[in-house]
Amino acid sequence: RADTGLAPTMRRQQRGVVTAAVVGTSFVIAQRTASSLAAPPITGTGKRALPPPVVRDRHTGKRAELSLIQVQVAFRHGARTPMEDAAAMSDDVRWLPSDTDKAELLSGCRRIHLFPPGCGDGLEPADVFKAGSGSAVPLHGGGAPGQLTRTGLKQAVALGADLRARYVDTDADSASAVRGSRLLPSEWSAARRLVVARSTLVERTVYTAQGVLSGLYPDSAADECAEVELNGAPHDEWMVLTDVNCARLQQLFEQGLSLAAANRDAAQQQVVEHIDTGSRGTWRAHVVWQLLAFRDWYSCRVACRKPVPEHVAQVAVSLDTAAARNMHTVFEGGAEFTSHPAETRREAVRLAIGRMLRFLVERLERPDQTLHLYSGHDWTVTPLLLALCRHDEPALRSWPPFCSSLALELWSRSDTPLCHWASGGDPAAADEGRYVRVLWNGAPVRLACAESSDGVCTLADFKSMVAPFLVQDFSRECQPRVMRGPEIATADREKAHPPGATPAFNR
Repeated sequence: RADTGLAPTMRRQQRGVVTAAVVGTSFVIAQRTASSLAAPPITGTGKRALPPPVVRDRHTGKRAELSLIQVQVAFRHGARTPMEDAAAMSDDVRWLPSDTDKAELLSGCRRIHLFPPGCGDGLEPADVFKAGSGSAVPLHGGGAPGQLTRTGLKQAVALGADLRARYVDTDADSASAVRGSRLLPSEWSAARRLVVARSTLVERTVYTAQGVLSGLYPDSAADECAEVELNGAPHDEWMVLTDVNCARLQQLFEQGLSLAAANRDAAQQQVVEHIDTGSRGTWRAHVVWQLLAFRDWYSCRVACRKPVPEHVAQVAVSLDTAAARNMHTVFEGGAEFTSHPAETRREAVRLAIGRMLRFLVERLERPDQTLHLYSGHDWTVTPLLLALCRHDEPALRSWPPFCSSLALELWSRSDTPLCHWASGGDPAAADEGRYVRVLWNGAPVRLACAESSDGVCTLADFKSMVAPFLVQDFSRECQPRVMRGPEIATADREKAHPPGATPAFNR
C-alpha cells in the first residue's frame, strides 16, 4: 500500500497490484496477474468448447446422436468509459480521449457495414458515430462517456475467438462438411451468409460486434466486409430494457427503484455505508442509484486500469453481489415487496425484454444452421437471464461482466429431418426431436424445464417455460395502470428517473 501525503504518482508493483498515493486516500489499480484483493471478473470471455448435450431416448435409454442446427448469442459490449464518474475529479482519475482511440486496432479488424431499418445502403461506423453516442458532457480528462475502450475492443475479439472454438469446424471447407457438433465452416468466404449480426444503435455495441466478428474469423479479417443490422429505431428499441415508449414499464421501473432502495438488506446497506464513509462523500449518487453507480464506476476503472480507492477495492465482490441483487429487484418491479410478487415479476420482465425473447423463440422455430449475434448491453442479458433461469442459478449472483454472453443452442436428433421452416406450416409441428441448451459465458445454465442436471430442455418445453414472458401486444400491455403500491415522491422521481429518459447507469 502506498504511503499517504504524497503526489499522485505510482510507487511500486507487487503481486499484480499497482498502488498509487493521493493525499488522504490509497488507491489500487487491478492488473491481469493475481491480486491479493478479491475482485469480481471483469470479462465473461475465456470459456472454450463443450461436448454436445446428453439426451437419451425415453423408450430405449440409449444416447441420441445430436446435431447443432442453430445458435443465437446475445452479449454485452466490451469495457467502456463510464456514463459519468462523479468521483473522478476528487480521485484524480482522468478519462482521456486516447482511452477510446481504437483506430489502430480497428485497422486490423474485419470491416463492417451498418444497415439501419429501412436503409438499403451500408454505412460506415465512423460516419454514423462522428459525434459519438454518449453524453455531450466530457468526463474528467476530456474523454467521451459511454464509449468502447481499446480494452473493450480486445475483449470483443476474445469473445469472437471463444465462439470460434465452440462453433467453427476448422476442418470443414464448406457448410455441408461441418460436423454435427459444430455449426460453421472454417473460412469466412463459406460462412458469411451463415452469420447474422444485429446491434443496438450505440457506438460501444456496434464496435463490439465488429470485434466479435473479427475474432470469429480472424484470417483476412481486414479484407472482407461483414454486415451488421442496426436494431429498431431509437423510439422502438427492443434489444435492451428501455421505457421510452412504454408507460406501464415506466411505472414498474420506478416502483422497482423505490422498493429496492427502501428495502436494502443488511449486506447492501453495509456496502453503501462502507464506500460512503471511506470516500468522505466524494462517491455520491442519488439514493436509488447508489449501488448501481458505485459498481459501474468500479468496473469501468478496473477494466481500464484506472485508480480505485482501496476501501472500494476491499468490498468489490460484496459490491458486485449487492448491485446485482439491487438490479434484479428494479428489473422485476420490486416484485418481492408487493402483494402479487409472481404476477408483478412476470409483467415487469415481459415488458423489459419480452419482445426480444419472442424474436429469439421465433428463430428457434425456424432452424437455419446459422449463428445469430445480438450485440447489446447488461440491460439486455440480465432480463433474459431473469426470464430463463431458476432463481438459484449461480449466473444471477453477480453482475454481468463486460462481454458476457448468453447462448441459445438448438440441437436436433440425427434422425429428425431438417426441413425448411416455410414448408412445414405450423412451426410447433417441427418441435419433436429438438432440444435447447442455454450457456452463460460458456457454462450450461440450469433451466426450470430441464429434466436433467445438464440443463437441456426439449424445444416444446422451453417454449412453454418462456411463454409467460413473451409480449403479445406491446401497445396494449404498455397502457398505464393505477398504482396501489409504494411509489417515489414526484420530486424524487424526477431526479432519479425523468419520465422517458434512459437511466444514467444502464448498459
